[in-house]
Amino acid sequence: MTTETQYLQLNETELYELIDKEIHDKQSNAFPASTKELTEKGRRWFESKFQLLKDSICPYKESILNESDESKAFIETVDLISKLTLGIAPAKLAALLIKIGIKHLCK
Repeated sequence: MTTETQYLQLNETELYELIDKEIHDKQSNAFPASTKELTEKGRRWFESKFQLLKDSICPYKESILNESDESKAFIETVDLISKLTLGIAPAKLAALLIKIGIKHLCK
């Protein structure tokens, strides 16, 4: 199983948790937070980047939405995110965006 497939199989809560863990692993947090705290902090981080993501992804939403295969939509989203400097692996964020929905992001 590839990392791509693994991320796409996670739910939104699990992805928020992974995002926060990655951010805070870099900051070397001595006391690990609870799953609920990690999820909430990951969600807040995502919300702080929402407009940047929207500006980067939405001009290409039709191309992403026209992909019949979720894996191809994921790869296209990873490519767009990888151009940004966000401090986390683009694949985790792309999987979250696919889960949330590109249509929702680009309302």
